[in-house]
Amino acid sequence: MRFERVFIVPALSWFCLLFFPAAASAEELVLKYRKEVRREKKESARLEVTIGKHFFSVSEGGVTQIYDFSKRRIFRIDPARKSLSEISLFAVAAFRRNEFYNRKMIWELLEKSGARESPGSRFDLESLFGVEDAGAPEVAILEKTEGKSRVFLTDGEKAVWYVPGTAAVAPELKISYEKFFRYTQSVHPLILDRLFSEKTVPEALAYRFRDLKSTTRVKLLLESAVERPDQGYVLPEDYRPGYQSGFLAEDVKEAYEIMTRISAGTNTDEKHNRQWFLDRSREAFDAQRFLDAALFLFEYHLQTGDQASVAEPMRAISARQADDPSLLLFFNGLDLSSEDAARAAADSLRSIRRDGLEEAHIVDIMLANAVYALGDHAGGIRGMISVLKKNPYITGVYKDLGQMFYDNYEMPLAWMCWDLARTLAPEHPMLAQVTELETDLRERMAEYF
Repeated sequence: MRFERVFIVPALSWFCLLFFPAAASAEELVLKYRKEVRREKKESARLEVTIGKHFFSVSEGGVTQIYDFSKRRIFRIDPARKSLSEISLFAVAAFRRNEFYNRKMIWELLEKSGARESPGSRFDLESLFGVEDAGAPEVAILEKTEGKSRVFLTDGEKAVWYVPGTAAVAPELKISYEKFFRYTQSVHPLILDRLFSEKTVPEALAYRFRDLKSTTRVKLLLESAVERPDQGYVLPEDYRPGYQSGFLAEDVKEAYEIMTRISAGTNTDEKHNRQWFLDRSREAFDAQRFLDAALFLFEYHLQTGDQASVAEPMRAISARQADDPSLLLFFNGLDLSSEDAARAAADSLRSIRRDGLEEAHIVDIMLANAVYALGDHAGGIRGMISVLKKNPYITGVYKDLGQMFYDNYEMPLAWMCWDLARTLAPEHPMLAQVTELETDLRERMAEYF
């Protein structure tokens, strides 16, 4: 349950300097708010929000977050740490959707069990994650007017109120303006739709949201709304990439450093040369080192996605299994179709003698997948990271490692892996699953893109 952290967790930064020049005919809307938050105690802050045609930014407490919808990225600038961080919009959308249904399942189980303390209602979950339950009837929300305020109640409790304002939102800024509220405020989507129908910036917005047993009350008071010529935004050139995560922290830091180095193009060696693998496989075959010959081809395929070049030599190698028992052990280690198969695969892979084996790290890929399938998620992730130390260009490893992070609700890390994989081998067939996932997110959560 990592809702609060996911929105500030930074991810891989590929670009040192980006500048979006002003367009003479375009405008930006700058909103300044006083923000009051009450949990156990009352806190206050000031927000400056810039609404542009393709982005919005929020500055609070010296930290600025920029949501760029043309690049589908969130940038986080922290001057105190001199850090610049980056996260995919897909990571946020995926977390919201997956965690919503995860919490919904827990909530339904507790409701059915007659638990004395309810974790909240469907209204609370839909408000918290900004996701409506597909296929379920709309939650019951009562709207009424109190003076200038629009008030919204659920189960007889006031959940949201706002006061319509007079500052208009230009049509070309409408989409970014609405996304500011969807991404940053835990207000139910149906109520946000009602607020957006006003077509003006509310003078005040107050709401409460529940996260498990904790209730938070938020109030935004508009201090000013000013239009200005489009200035875009600048990402600082000399800030270091930043990453924070409590999940396998040291291992993740190691993986992050590898990916940062590769994305910057500062690590090149012979393993970035496709022909190198094919040549080494032929040399190993001629020397009757048949497992190494196979592993060079596996590495080549995992790195490039090229199946055609390895099909014929792999058939020749497979025909020599009787001459190399380790080759048979490796092939037996590829079946992960069931728990029993995965256990047998892990045992088989561990049985391979590694004396004189050049490509032992390819065995480790298969072993990492096997132990992960058996429930040792940390072991699987660490195994994949150890492979990247040997060859940081293997697209298939980034794909599988990203899936492991995704399964463990570490969405920023997942897309960090997948985005880098696409820079290494954009047409790799293993990445088709990632494209399908992103297409599904764009269709089902279009309001976030």
